[in-house]
Amino acid sequence: MIHYIIPARRNSKGLPFKNRKLLHHTLDILPDNVLPQVIVSTDDEFIINECVSRNVCCLKRSAELSGDNICIRDVMEDCIDKCGISKDDTIVILYLTYPQRTWETIQKALEVFIDKKLDSLLCKKSPSTHPCLCFFDAGKNQGTQVIGHDLYRRQDYPSCFELSFYVCIFKVSKISKLSKNMFCEDTYFFPLNDHLDIDTEQDLSKFLEEKSGHK
Repeated sequence: MIHYIIPARRNSKGLPFKNRKLLHHTLDILPDNVLPQVIVSTDDEFIINECVSRNVCCLKRSAELSGDNICIRDVMEDCIDKCGISKDDTIVILYLTYPQRTWETIQKALEVFIDKKLDSLLCKKSPSTHPCLCFFDAGKNQGTQVIGHDLYRRQDYPSCFELSFYVCIFKVSKISKLSKNMFCEDTYFFPLNDHLDIDTEQDLSKFLEEKSGHK
């Protein structure tokens, strides 16, 4: 069985009540026959009430699992335990911060996951900045290269990609293999084009402008 879990805690520093504002964008793309397989993990009464009104299952998250320093793997383990999810099942995590996500893309990622008999899938996109151009801040306006090198031509930089949580899929039985950021050495990275990840008011404004067709 496939479970679609939506993490939606109340607090957000970058964009206050971010998940309240974004919840419907994800729920609206899910087909009616999939909604019984959805679980929303939240500590927000507003979101709980919204889920109840739409007949979507909601798991009340404890205060211990709602802080800024809680990793998503802990939240998934809580859902697995409290919802009695079988170790033979598959979980699809749908973060609310990707309002441009489509059901078609979720399905394509799931098809790859199933066809390739994967245990773990995340997404990847082109990085906004290559790590060869990045430095650790050493203070006093000095820095140390993130990747030590003496390359000067961009075309010589090694190929790399940026991690994206646009869609995250894993076998429940393999969760102990996953890092706190939900990947392991066997994770398959599903390629995507550039997409918005909403974390600030500016991000949200950009999305709403693009959606309305105004530039």
